[in-house]
Amino acid sequence: MSQEKIAIILTGSSNYFEWMNHIWAEFSKEKIINYLYTDGIKDIDTKNLKEGEDEKLAQNGTAKSIIIHSISRKIHSEVVGMESAFLMLKKIQRNYGGGENDTTYWMMKLNSLKTSNEKEITNFLEEMSNIFNTLEKADCKLSNIEKLKYLYNALPGEYMKKYILKDSTKYEELNKEIQEDIKNRLYNRRDNPMEIDFVNRGSNSKKHYTKDKMDQHKKQKILCHL
Repeated sequence: MSQEKIAIILTGSSNYFEWMNHIWAEFSKEKIINYLYTDGIKDIDTKNLKEGEDEKLAQNGTAKSIIIHSISRKIHSEVVGMESAFLMLKKIQRNYGGGENDTTYWMMKLNSLKTSNEKEITNFLEEMSNIFNTLEKADCKLSNIEKLKYLYNALPGEYMKKYILKDSTKYEELNKEIQEDIKNRLYNRRDNPMEIDFVNRGSNSKKHYTKDKMDQHKKQKILCHL
């Protein structure tokens, strides 16, 4: 990562929240957002790596690089030598973000979560649950109704019309139901003959239908529905 790419440099408490938004965006871009919430290398023995752990080490390295290139020399001296990107962020939070139990940033981020793209829903739900868990660890546990409110506000209105909120509705159950629905919708859309991706896959396939065979195939398909 080059220094030119960094727009925000953490200098102290005055720009901590702005800096955290930058870190969030960079981690999201690199698909390592989980390193904001957990120590991905905590139980890794570098002398006896298990399957997949080399990838975790690489992701942690990317996260550390993003952090190191976006903090002042003074702050860098406070975290130098730390191996875990997550622990680096925790120390920076303690020193400049109001302490480990300060929930201001996470509530701000929770309020800003919103998407109009169905393909982003699964990622948004995962981030939302991570934030809820982070808040709970900081002794700020949200009620079921509050969680549902954030969920409804974050997702596309047209999509959420299909879900009727009842007194018995549980956030965890609705979250799971939505994720399953999105998974099925994307799967069905992928195999829809009208989808561009499907057409492209067919054109690249080793098996090519002639026009006559395609017409015959369509007739057989119509008969199946009679």
